[in-house]
Amino acid sequence: MSQACRKLSVVMPVYNAADYLNESISDLLVQSYSDFELICVNDGSTDDSKKIIEDFCEKDNRIRLISQENLGGGAARNAGFDESDSEYVLFLDADDRFEDTLIEKIIKDADQKKCDVLIFAADEFDYENRQLRLGVL
Repeated sequence: MSQACRKLSVVMPVYNAADYLNESISDLLVQSYSDFELICVNDGSTDDSKKIIEDFCEKDNRIRLISQENLGGGAARNAGFDESDSEYVLFLDADDRFEDTLIEKIIKDADQKKCDVLIFAADEFDYENRQLRLGVL
């Protein structure tokens, strides 16, 4: 474990997500709360996903890459969780987009509510037409 005692680790399973990774990771790198790590678990991708993550790793030391054979999203999440040593772990998907205050809001809620699990709503982003639908999930 590379960085001891961060407040939050984001675990992102990645499988053939090259079309989405640049936007997804970029959304995380501009968060209003910046003291987090991003653990990307490449789950046997056959596209350029691993290379994209490696490029981000070179630019930002908060990003770590774990590679494994394709074992599925659950196994990728578990592998990332096992590498985390943060107080909180946030599971996000490689094809999602994130508002720039997401991590700040999650930490604030978790700290105030002293909860073990925090579940929150999401909006839907349609990549084809670049439209956001609020409150779908």
